Amino acid sequence: METTHSVQMGTVDQNGTIQLLKSERNEEIYQKSLETFNNGRNIKIVPADIKNLKTHYIQFKDDNQNLVISNYNVWFDNQKNRIIFTDHVRPYSYYKIEDGDIEFLRNLLFKDEVKE
Repeated sequence: METTHSVQMGTVDQNGTIQLLKSERNEEIYQKSLETFNNGRNIKIVPADIKNLKTHYIQFKDDNQNLVISNYNVWFDNQKNRIIFTDHVRPYSYYKIEDGDIEFLRNLLFKDEVKE
């Protein structure tokens, strides 16, 4: 059975422009990724905590209906070994990816990049 969902990933520039860079059309990855964000824990930070971090973007899409299910801005805070995200419905509510899901999400976003 062909998957009807995709996970699309990219970056957000300083002006807020989203550039989609890749897409995963795999139902298992879609479900695991969506669960990873759904399990995020609310944290208290101020925007200054992330202003110097690169903003990544991830969206979950129903390809049959050409409908975005949910979308998030994501920041990797390597100094504190955490991944922070906010969704586009509640842009000033910040969440933290659970520790057990950090490596999965890091691999999903960066699996095609060459490590320097």
